[in-house]
Amino acid sequence: MSLFIILLPSSKVAASGGNIQPLAGIVISNISPESFNLKYPDIPIGLCKVGDPVSLSNNEMYAMSHNIPLYTSVNLFYYAFSSSAPADLNDLKSYYGKIPQEDLQEKDRVESLMLYGVRKNGNILSYSEKKEPEIEITYKTISSRKGPTIIPERHVKFSNEIVTYFLLDPFGKPEKVRMNPFEVTKIYDINPSFYNTLVVRNQNENKNVDFSGFYVDVPDKFVSQNYFDIERTSLGKFSSYIHSTGKSLIVENLIEETLPLGEFGDIIGVKVDGNTFDILEKTRLQFTNKTIFATYNGDFSNSQNIQNFLNQCILYGIYPEFLRDASTGEFLYYENYFAQNGKIIKDAIDKISLLNKATFTKESLVNDARIVQFGKYPFVFFVISYNGELKLNLEKSLFNNNSDFTMLDYNNNSVNFTIKDNSISMDISLAGIKVLRVVPDGFYPIYLGTFLMNSSNAGSNSSFINIGDSSGSIDVQFNLKGRKQNETLSLKPLSEQSFY
Repeated sequence: MSLFIILLPSSKVAASGGNIQPLAGIVISNISPESFNLKYPDIPIGLCKVGDPVSLSNNEMYAMSHNIPLYTSVNLFYYAFSSSAPADLNDLKSYYGKIPQEDLQEKDRVESLMLYGVRKNGNILSYSEKKEPEIEITYKTISSRKGPTIIPERHVKFSNEIVTYFLLDPFGKPEKVRMNPFEVTKIYDINPSFYNTLVVRNQNENKNVDFSGFYVDVPDKFVSQNYFDIERTSLGKFSSYIHSTGKSLIVENLIEETLPLGEFGDIIGVKVDGNTFDILEKTRLQFTNKTIFATYNGDFSNSQNIQNFLNQCILYGIYPEFLRDASTGEFLYYENYFAQNGKIIKDAIDKISLLNKATFTKESLVNDARIVQFGKYPFVFFVISYNGELKLNLEKSLFNNNSDFTMLDYNNNSVNFTIKDNSISMDISLAGIKVLRVVPDGFYPIYLGTFLMNSSNAGSNSSFINIGDSSGSIDVQFNLKGRKQNETLSLKPLSEQSFY
């Protein structure tokens, strides 16, 4: 029986990216985790984003009991202004005069924007986009023998309005004139959700229930090099503060031009529109050890589009987040398309979660086949993208010159290989994506690491996985500040257990 001795870190260790546990499922937003689980019980949730910090407390208990990381929004970079045409500083001045006197918060936001917004040629730096559809909820009553039943109905409301995003320098407002709420972070936040979230936290009676961190939307336009430098400086300062509190940070909505800003996120979110997925490869090659998810807007009525997106996510170990259907304007989680493709989504999530436990190693091109390696021997996977018959040769050094293993695909089908000189060769038939894994002979437990829980208050967990072809048990001795605790964990092939 194997013995592992684990030195556990303090539960207050600040987040730094290295202690972020691989996600266990899909990334969701615009739907509560409880509602999602009721609709799709077979699809695991890996992370939930909550835009409204006040509603955070409504999701906390459920998220914690199901071990779902919960993140809430911080808006650092823009003020969104809706109008019939692209707006400018004059439109803001006109709007400011119409704000009711009692709405002090909105008056302060707009006044600060006019005073401290990033300027270019006398105007505030901005960009405009068509306004996204809004979702309206109505209720109808249905009579039955058991009495009336109220049923909510969703309606997508398209708009002809334009949203102008006026861009901010989060540190541009002089500290001496900042409102007290924003001095909590030493940042002037045009939408003070960070402060509101702290208020919500203080009102919660159960201090063990907590959220994992915050997410920041980066403007999805590269407006200028000067503003990119402002984003970089601001995210650097903000991430340092967030980490000092023991929370973690998501930097999302990244496009190719703003991708370098991902260095400040413990978790990175990239934007995918249509059926061009080049950014997934570029993101993985640039951030080899980070947790990455891709937010996809597209035509979901075609299942092949969903499959193509998932294949690329599997190839690079990137978690999927589905957003709006291009034709209906509805969030995909409420569409029949999502339920109809539940099996392939679940299958992709299982593969992606496992690959992230091994971590990305390298990508290579062999005979027009794209091969991505995760992990190192003995915990190693090869993800292959190709269509047709492929003769694959891998260097024996990748397996530590060992041959005491079998090779299986993800469905546990054996893959025959031959060993000659310094090469391991195999003939494979592919139609898209195939995941191969090495399975050492016998019982082979691996220590995956010790990670922070969803809350800095909830401590940490240590995870183990058996990558061998036989079952067995391990003795684990946990040592936290001199206090020792012994546990015995039983592991079947490819099963994982965590100790909290």
